[in-house]
Formats: sequence, C-alpha cells, structure tokens
Amino acid sequence: MEKNRANNLAGILTQQENEILEDWMALQQASSVRRADLISDVDLRRESREFLSAFRQGVASSAGDISSPTWDTARGLVAEIVRSRARQGFTPSETATFIFSLKQHRNLPEDPGRDHQPATARTSGAVHPGGQTVGWRSGAAADRHSR
Repeated sequence: MEKNRANNLAGILTQQENEILEDWMALQQASSVRRADLISDVDLRRESREFLSAFRQGVASSAGDISSPTWDTARGLVAEIVRSRARQGFTPSETATFIFSLKQHRNLPEDPGRDHQPATARTSGAVHPGGQTVGWRSGAAADRHSR
C-alpha cells in the first residue's frame, strides 16, 4: 500500500513538476511571510526547484522510507537551506513555511494511494526541516497540524 502511494505521488511529481514549481512559486510570492528583503525571486526559485527535484527523487526511490539513503539529497538540501536562511536572518517559522508551503499545491493528492484528483483541501506530505517526514493529512487535520 505504501509503495502504491509513493508511486502515485512520484508519478504526479514527475508529470507535473514544472506546473507544481510555478504554482508553488506563486504561493510563496503571495505569502504574507514572504521575505523579498532576504532572498531574491531567482534564489527562491532555485531553492524551490532543487527541493522539489530532491523530494521527487526520494519519493520515487524509496516508497516513503525517509531513513533510506535515497533521501540523503533531500535531507542534505533541507539542512543547507536551514543553515543558509538562518545566516540570512530568516526565523525558524519562515524557513519551515518554505518547506510546508509545498503541501498547499492544488494538484497534490490528499491521499497519494488513491486515484489522483486535484485536492480541494490543504494537504501535507513534506520533509520537516529537521529531516523527518510529515505524514499525509487532509482537511481540518492538515490545517491544525500546519499551525
């Protein structure tokens, strides 16, 4: 079951990576916590593209086992983003918002094990800045968890 969910999510990320990146960028740029004074749009896009790619590769390679070596790139990238943003003056909450904002993308499934339909509620499934994964939740549970 877990492998089916990971395969479904990996397929969505592969097929729609550019669209997901564009929508994720729009969400970040419109965010009330956007810090254009600390990071340029060019650097934000680069970090977002690199993270999305590493996240896709991790999901595709390990069926969600975050401790797998296939997640090393994603974990390392998150660690570098955390360090870099701390040096730039971002708060921990602002840095976490970068990672968790990906869950808001409208084409990520609420339950990646089911047939894909665009999500109507907020979803989660991301790598926490500390390297742990956050499970998939939908609707009110995701809203409570993301606060």
